[in-house]
Amino acid sequence: MHVSLYLLILTVLFSGVLMMRQDISIFNYLVIPPLIDNVEIQYFFETLHVYSCRVLALLVMLHILAVIKHEIRGVRILNRML
Repeated sequence: MHVSLYLLILTVLFSGVLMMRQDISIFNYLVIPPLIDNVEIQYFFETLHVYSCRVLALLVMLHILAVIKHEIRGVRILNRML
């Protein structure tokens, strides 16, 4: 489960950067230009970004529900996590 969360976080990050259509300014200190000029490829990464965000949100919710389930059953997993 954790590996899939990490892979999805990386997918969201990289697809978000690759889908950019205009320059991104970070605190007016660093400007990142679009890395891809082809609109069709940008659209592919935008679609990948949207779906990977949805799957990531679902996995995070399942993760939280699993912690709640363990806590209700008396397995104090939250103490180990913190």
